[in-house]
Amino acid sequence: MAKNDYCVVVYKILNYLYEMLRDGRPEYCNEIQNDGSLFPIINDNYWNTIIDNLISNGYIFEGETKFFADRIEYMKMVTYSITIKGIEYMYQNLAWIKTSREMLCCRI
Repeated sequence: MAKNDYCVVVYKILNYLYEMLRDGRPEYCNEIQNDGSLFPIINDNYWNTIIDNLISNGYIFEGETKFFADRIEYMKMVTYSITIKGIEYMYQNLAWIKTSREMLCCRI
């Protein structure tokens, strides 16, 4: 699997949000952005489709949206958190097991 395959990106998002919840660090949940810092940069349409699907399926929750002015540009910062349904999905779906094993093996 490639680093930008749907299952890989979704697994990384859900796993990251789960770790932040488990470790009590919700302030880092706003780092879920398509900027390459945590995940590979993918085209905006693909990224938005993945995030929209995770929200509409109830796997993540979109919290507050904040706008920041940085010189001329405005940045949108959205806070996300994983839901119980997202945690259950991560652990019950067999494709996740395969994805997580490949990621551990290949260091994706």
